Amino acid sequence: MGQHYGKNPTDGWVKIFNHNVAGGYWSSADNWAEALKSNPTDPDNNKYSQLYKLTDAMKLGNEFILKMVMDSYTNTWAQQWNPLEDAPTGSTVPGYRAIDIQTTGNSWGGLSKGTASAFLDGNPANSNWYYPIASNQNWNGGLPQYDGTGHPFVELWVKIR
Repeated sequence: MGQHYGKNPTDGWVKIFNHNVAGGYWSSADNWAEALKSNPTDPDNNKYSQLYKLTDAMKLGNEFILKMVMDSYTNTWAQQWNPLEDAPTGSTVPGYRAIDIQTTGNSWGGLSKGTASAFLDGNPANSNWYYPIASNQNWNGGLPQYDGTGHPFVELWVKIR
């Protein structure tokens, strides 16, 4: 595709987001502008984002293939809905399809617009913000995840081929 962001490994996955809480939390000011684009040439930065590039052009067929990596699990799934857009209310995002899901705790259901505490999260059915992408606050020493503990980092990858 000629897109230069993240690391472009031979398996077709590219990193579009990285958050290590050692680098602080994200700003929700200016409609989450920092969460959409931050440190665009440094995918290993504690606060790296190229989320603004997540457009329908990145779909394989009619769906995004996404992978969320945390310190203790990896969830890989497909969804037709662009998580940057407001999704209809429901238990999962439109077109959600599990591929390799290691945890579904705390209402995992695909990635959608978040609450006031995170730009995106994996709880489309409720107001919780587990599985956050671009959290603006500390939760139990890190990021809220399925097991009720704060985790130190999260990465989001998209498959482009």
